[in-house]
Amino acid sequence: MDFLTFITKIVDSLAWPTALIIISLSLREGIIKLIPKLRQLKYKDLSLNFDIEIQELKEQVDKTELPSIETISVHTKLEPSKNLLFKLCETYPRAAIFESWVLLEAKIGNALQNSNLITNGEKLSSSYSTIKGSEVLFAKNYPSQLNSFNSLKQLRNKVAHGELTDIKIMSAKYFVELAFRLMLFIEDTWPNN
Repeated sequence: MDFLTFITKIVDSLAWPTALIIISLSLREGIIKLIPKLRQLKYKDLSLNFDIEIQELKEQVDKTELPSIETISVHTKLEPSKNLLFKLCETYPRAAIFESWVLLEAKIGNALQNSNLITNGEKLSSSYSTIKGSEVLFAKNYPSQLNSFNSLKQLRNKVAHGELTDIKIMSAKYFVELAFRLMLFIEDTWPNN
């Protein structure tokens, strides 16, 4: 084999890999924008699927000391909201997720007030943070509830930022159920004065 044949074979064997690298680099921005729109992306332990993540969270929450959703009938103010959000899951699951999150944030603020940790003025101020409030409520005595809250927050953020777009009705209902179970725990632990 002469030198020219050797060079030709090397160039020939590197042509396709080089072409793929050039194409992927030139389409990099388009590919990055496409990733959040995928229904499911899975690579080893990475999964961008709301249904899988909510099921894992439900299993985690079932191991904690949160009240079951069936006990909601005792809480007459929460039951109509839960029923309304379960119906909303059937037509607009994303909205149901956001609405249940807002109710959960409100419950945390009320619990902080009920336990005299903040005043109404502090709750209404721009420096108030539900995230910090949840840490104050849960961190010391209720770490598993804090984990549940943080997991719900991460899922809600992924939905809000378009990372999780294909949300099935049942998965949205699980999210709503888990949010209400956390609200029930908050109401039982820090009841209204």
